Amino acid sequence: MSFLKVEGVSFAYRKERVVDDVNLELKLGDFAAFIGPNGSGKSTLLKLILGYLTPTRGEITLKGQPVADIMDWTRVGYISQQVKDFNQSFPATVREIVGSNLYSKMGLVKFLNQELEKKIYRALELVEMEDFINRKIGNLSGGQQQRIFIARLMVNDPELILLDEPLAGVDIRAQDDFYRIIGKINQEMNKTVIMVSHDIQVISKHANKIICFEGGRAYPHCSQEFSYDDYMHELRRTNLRIIPRHDH
Repeated sequence: MSFLKVEGVSFAYRKERVVDDVNLELKLGDFAAFIGPNGSGKSTLLKLILGYLTPTRGEITLKGQPVADIMDWTRVGYISQQVKDFNQSFPATVREIVGSNLYSKMGLVKFLNQELEKKIYRALELVEMEDFINRKIGNLSGGQQQRIFIARLMVNDPELILLDEPLAGVDIRAQDDFYRIIGKINQEMNKTVIMVSHDIQVISKHANKIICFEGGRAYPHCSQEFSYDDYMHELRRTNLRIIPRHDH
């Protein structure tokens, strides 16, 4: 059975179709890269998978269950583009930021018990930031903050992880750390990852599936058959449009 299945999905803002008859199938443990020009439908499809938007046609299922019927959204972790706009003066500690994602598990008193504290510590260990647990989030570098948001995402042990351009504004070393940690989550913990990225050359070395977007349509490839040079040549040749045949 497919882990995530997108079947004939379309979506329009007002009357402008931004996702057009997309079909996509991912298995447990896949790492899929969503690439393509701005406005090609990548982020909109993420929001459809998250249930933030409802398809005008087609269906999206997670482990056979329509996303419209999912009640427990802790199964899905999400880091949006807005993370880079995080308020640096926000007076919260790392522990409080990560623990905020456990709110639904705190019970009536909304108190972090010993079991939840252990979850926070394990999530910070995963991203190698346990020594910063009492540090103010605003005092951390951009790369360190990015790791904290991964820990916040992972504290609920999600099955599916969605990342919408998470590396905007972080330096090369922080990007390397990010890919190393996400690679560990994907390969060692067998989590399914979908990441939107414009850094095509780098992400194509980490993902095992490359999904090219153009004009709301999606063209899946295995990483072994994807050529970065051919992709860039095709974009230049077609004036930043991917030809419908899309056989690079």
